[in-house]
Amino acid sequence: MLKKFSLFFILLTIFITSVNAFEVKIGKMGYVNRAIISLQFDVVNHLGEKKDNWIGIYKPGTSNEWKNVIAWAWIKDLRNGIAPGDDSQRNRYYFYDLAEGSYELRLFENNSFETSASFAFETSEALDNPKLEIVKQTEVAITFHATYIENSWIGIYKRGNFRNDWQYVEAWSWVKDSEVTINLEDLPRGDYRARLFYRNSFKDEKRVSFSHNGIGKEPFVTVDDFNGFSTMRLSSSFQVGESKSWIGLYKKNDSNAIENRVVWKWVDSTESHLQFSNLEVGVYELRLFYDGFDEPVAKTEVNVDGKQVFRLDKNHYGQHQIYDMYQDITYFAPMNGNDWVGLFKQGAERKRENLISWGRPFDYGYTNRVIFKTPGKVGKYDLVYFINDSYEQFGKSMELEFR
Repeated sequence: MLKKFSLFFILLTIFITSVNAFEVKIGKMGYVNRAIISLQFDVVNHLGEKKDNWIGIYKPGTSNEWKNVIAWAWIKDLRNGIAPGDDSQRNRYYFYDLAEGSYELRLFENNSFETSASFAFETSEALDNPKLEIVKQTEVAITFHATYIENSWIGIYKRGNFRNDWQYVEAWSWVKDSEVTINLEDLPRGDYRARLFYRNSFKDEKRVSFSHNGIGKEPFVTVDDFNGFSTMRLSSSFQVGESKSWIGLYKKNDSNAIENRVVWKWVDSTESHLQFSNLEVGVYELRLFYDGFDEPVAKTEVNVDGKQVFRLDKNHYGQHQIYDMYQDITYFAPMNGNDWVGLFKQGAERKRENLISWGRPFDYGYTNRVIFKTPGKVGKYDLVYFINDSYEQFGKSMELEFR
């Protein structure tokens, strides 16, 4: 039984004679069960323009008789994908479908059956359309569906490591069937990427990412980083397989009802990010829920103090001369008409004689902003928000370094 049609990607160059040289490129297209032949002909000889020149695809070893032609096309009728001009005389494209197997592409001139040039090629589902998919994952093992040929194997690497060398393999298995299971019991909790290799090589054909929660881990959730007003990076345990886990941010005294969630998301990796806007000052809880549990399996407290006035805690800039620059201000800033922002040398007392430059905050569409002049010299400085034309600081200052 013929296997389903396959895609393939081969680059070929054929030289017939010094007179009839032409180039053939067989390239993979982005369509399932489709492929494309790109023929590039010598412009001087105009092989691509002669109306009686044609190409045929045959099985290897068969004669050129018409009964053996599997697919064919007049070269003059092939799709021209190049803009008009000399190049348009060189390029012709031919789409086709072929079952998996070995073939020959043959060029014929002047409506003859005399081969001017030929090239053997092969189509293969495994080679031309490699697949690596997760079928099932549990706490202790993961099963993949994979295409394979001789000496195929799957290696598991830490996500973020782009090297395929053996020294970076965390776990692995030969692929001898369309499904392969790899034991995860010795694999530390983490985020990983499985890679499929053919012919015992280190050239990966396909990749798929997954996360491993570790064995026998108690549920937990921790906040790794919180900018005070809009983004939070967190670590947590999670369920694998059919079960789902999710994280929700609640005001501390609110119930677990869905309508009380400030923000939430599904959790399927060791690290997650939450984004939100217009948080009220107060105490919140980050709650982790597992399928089948009405109550959170883990939670942690988050304090929103409203002191994050600037969108960044620190930043650095090149210093060439005095120029106007801006900084965005969060929604926690009071934004009273007489509020102002001042630039000081880092650590300097907040008083007028130490003020380097200043500006009034203003509404700038979806954010608030202030414009002030740079100091004109290298060093570390503090940007400070003050209320009501006073030197009463509101919120946290921002560190600016000019280099």
